[in-house]
Amino acid sequence: GLGDVYKRQGECREAFLVGMSQEISELEGHGTWKVIERNKKVNITLPDGTTKIPEVIPITLAFRIKHWPSGLMRKIKARFCVRRDLQREGVDSVFDTYAPVASWSSIRMLTIMSLQKSWITKEIDFSNAFVQAPLHKDVYVSLPAMFNDESGLPSSHLCLKLLKSLYGMREAPKLWGNHLAKALVLAGFKVSNFDPGIYYGRGMAIAVYVDDVLFYGLSKEEMGKVKRKRR
Repeated sequence: GLGDVYKRQGECREAFLVGMSQEISELEGHGTWKVIERNKKVNITLPDGTTKIPEVIPITLAFRIKHWPSGLMRKIKARFCVRRDLQREGVDSVFDTYAPVASWSSIRMLTIMSLQKSWITKEIDFSNAFVQAPLHKDVYVSLPAMFNDESGLPSSHLCLKLLKSLYGMREAPKLWGNHLAKALVLAGFKVSNFDPGIYYGRGMAIAVYVDDVLFYGLSKEEMGKVKRKRR
């Protein structure tokens, strides 16, 4: 179990624990969940009209060491994830879970055009992208290991009610894709008729690949305006 992992003495143990604490603090800063007692969960309505008390889905913490191309350590990262393999379709998750991304042929075409026409290119990598998308249904997950709540109740009596999408959820990419697409349309962009991951408007083109966004255009100032409104 997770408890056994945290007891192990590895070379990066302390750094992983710091990363775990930072990850939980960032998620709480985004208002990702609220802590509730397990016996206060709200019934959910199933497609057939019946109701059911939702289960608490276990979570896992994924640890990763990132390196520079030279092989030197870049950073240590911890990611708080929902156990998607334990989500039940139609109860804990929906069937439609995909998010459209720009095709590589479109990205290559825009990159070649930017070189030929001396366009400016910019890139955005959203931090904690998936948790920026609101969640419009009741999903409950277990508390992470070593999580302390101010209520004083034991973790076995508590759970987290998700208010935002979270990494690991089957529908998380779709929710994030819809959230970003809505923001881009409101910012004055139109989706391409040929590639759902490409947007045009305000004198530029945008390629979307999950939480990575590439800008192609002539105006660095206009790109800056869009980037400053990315939240």
